[in-house]
Formats: sequence, C-alpha cells, structure tokens
Amino acid sequence: MSATRDPDHILHLWLEEGPTVLPAPTVRAIEVATRATAQRRPAIRLPWRSDPMPFPYKVLGAAAVLAVVLVGGALLLGPRGDQSNVGGSSPSPTPPATLVPSPTPTASGVDPLDTATWTTYVSQRYGFSIAHPASWEERPSDHVWALPTDGADWMNSAAEVFVDTTNSIRVSVWSVAVEPGTTFEAWLEVFCTTNGNSPCTDIRARSVAVTIDGHPGIRPSFDKDTQAFFLIDNRIYGVAIWRNDDDPSVAKFSGGRMLLDALLSTMRLLPGGPVPAASSTAPS
Repeated sequence: MSATRDPDHILHLWLEEGPTVLPAPTVRAIEVATRATAQRRPAIRLPWRSDPMPFPYKVLGAAAVLAVVLVGGALLLGPRGDQSNVGGSSPSPTPPATLVPSPTPTASGVDPLDTATWTTYVSQRYGFSIAHPASWEERPSDHVWALPTDGADWMNSAAEVFVDTTNSIRVSVWSVAVEPGTTFEAWLEVFCTTNGNSPCTDIRARSVAVTIDGHPGIRPSFDKDTQAFFLIDNRIYGVAIWRNDDDPSVAKFSGGRMLLDALLSTMRLLPGGPVPAASSTAPS
C-alpha cells in the first residue's frame, strides 16, 4: 500500500525544521501562516488540492518555495570564484621579468675607460685636480703658463705633465687667466697658430662638446694633437694629449679621444681657485 503524499503535510514537515540559512523571524512567520490556514479536504483524496486558496496565502507560499530554490541552489553551487582554479590550489603569480639596462655607449660606440684605479693629482698652481693611470710619471709645473712663450712649446715645463711608462704619451694640463671680455674663439685661434696646430679657423664648428666638473667646453678636431679647452670665470683651462686620435701609442686606450674623455671625467676645480697668475696676451 502506498504512503499518503499530502502536500500540506510535506510542506508542514519541511517548515517545521526550516532551512538553517533563513533568519529565525522569517521561519516563524512562515510557520504561523501555514498553521493558521484551515484545510478542507474532500472525501476522495486527489493528488493535489482543488479548493481555492486566498490570494495572500498563495503569494506567501510562492515566496517560501522561491526561497527554498534559491537557498538550495546556493548551497549546491557554493561560492563562485575563479573557475580556472577549481580542483587545485591557486598558482603563484609569475613576477614580470626585470629589464637590465645596457651600458650607454659613447659617441664612438666604445665603453668609457675605467678610471677607478687611477691616481689623483692636485695642482694648487692652476686650481684643479685630475686623475691619471697609476703607473704614469708626474712632472709638476715649475712656472706659470703664458702665451706666447709656453703656447709655442708643447714640451714646456709650465704645465702639469703626466707621462706613461714607455715615454710615448705625454699629457699636459694647465690654466691661464684672460682679460674680461676675451672671446673663447679668438683666444683659441691665437693658441692654435702659436702652437703650430691646424686648421685654426672655425674651431668651434669642428668641435665636440665636453665638460669638466659640470662646466662646458669643447674638444676641437686638430690634425696633430687631441686637446680640450674650457673658459670658466675669465680663465682658460687646457688639457692636451700630444698625439692624434689614431696614433699607435694611444691604441690601448681606444684612441686619443677616449683617453682625453677619461681624463676630463676625473677633473675637478678646487674651491677658491688657483693662485694668482699673469693674464694671457690673447686679443679680445
């Protein structure tokens, strides 16, 4: 004999226990409304009630059924997360690749020379310091540099001089005061002509910009030597390698220009400047 499937009885049993996730006031409201409804059953039991039910109760019953469906669906489906990780642990994020910058090449395409082991020389006479390869010989200045005498003799002893171990590379560094208003180009043309270099016209147009201690200057293109000049506070600073850029003696330094640029990178001006010196005779 089959068991009686009374819908009212089944709903009553379900509401008696109630879904655990519904608030208690909601459960009690559903229970009161269900128990307070008078049930009239026909003499012959049918699969479902045929008696009309008041409209408010129909709405309440539909709400209860909808709540059951929503709560049950939420319990079955569980929290919705990243479906790509279902059934396994979340993979650790892969950090972005770190870009290591490449060294910035010089204008010649060759890396700068390493001056970390060079020896620093201080010239109180001319008010600067400069570093040179540690094995090089230092030949300090013995008098104040001046035009035209010292400008005409590249072997003069007025400059601070540094010579390599083979005596094939000679570097001279000096400074000279000039009268206020002296133009850089005019002084350079006089020095170039006196020194026997060439060409001595349009020097700035044939030059590369360089700096010492943050001060701008130029590295002219001469046929015999590799030199740089700076006009700072009415004083000319000169740095000269008495070899051209492709001379075999400077090949181990990647050329005269690379060696000159390395020397300039170590040069600093001393606080207070140099000792008083005679003015140049260059035209204004």
